[in-house]
Amino acid sequence: MERELKERQERRAGFSMIGLLLVLVILFVLAGYYFTSPFERQKEAIGTYQYSTEKARNVVQGANLQVLQTSIDMWAMQHPGERCTIEKLQAEGRYTIPAPPAGYRWEIDENNRARLDETQQAAPPLSVGGVPTSPNAPE
Repeated sequence: MERELKERQERRAGFSMIGLLLVLVILFVLAGYYFTSPFERQKEAIGTYQYSTEKARNVVQGANLQVLQTSIDMWAMQHPGERCTIEKLQAEGRYTIPAPPAGYRWEIDENNRARLDETQQAAPPLSVGGVPTSPNAPE
């Protein structure tokens, strides 16, 4: 009888120790989160947002490229042996030409394959001293 009582007390003590350790771990995790800088959490959130938007932008660009390539392939079936151009697609008016992303334009190579090319942006005009002029500055 005493032996069973002693075993029960040891088991209860073991469970109490595990419960106490679990509570301490939870408290340390919460304290670690509470005492981290809000700027660090904000930087992490911004990084996640930028990654997500960049990934979404790439998916959209890939889908737009596929849509354009389908239009090119349809045009090429109706005009065998000819080289397709964006202007020819626009002239017929029945093909879908998605808008390219800002700073890019669609190009079609000699094999009628679509691709994105970066456009050259003009440098702002320079004033005296090599400083770019502001569009709102008086002349």
